[in-house]
Amino acid sequence: MTQKEVDLLMAWLVNEDLRLDEELQNYQQRIRFRKTDINDCLELALLKCKAESFYDFSLTIIRLLNLDRREIHNTAKISGVF
Repeated sequence: MTQKEVDLLMAWLVNEDLRLDEELQNYQQRIRFRKTDINDCLELALLKCKAESFYDFSLTIIRLLNLDRREIHNTAKISGVF
């Protein structure tokens, strides 16, 4: 992979991680002040599972491509993730 492709991949991984985390936090805020039902619990569990699965997917991609840990940490420092 070229450096530009690595940078784009890392940016996408970081942005997607941030988006999923924000989606989870927003849902938790919405259900905090209302009476929850089984559907709310199920949707919250699915969102958590989705976020955790993406995190595992990200780590697998990073390992498979043998990306240098410095690249990961440099990208993460910029966005505050990982």
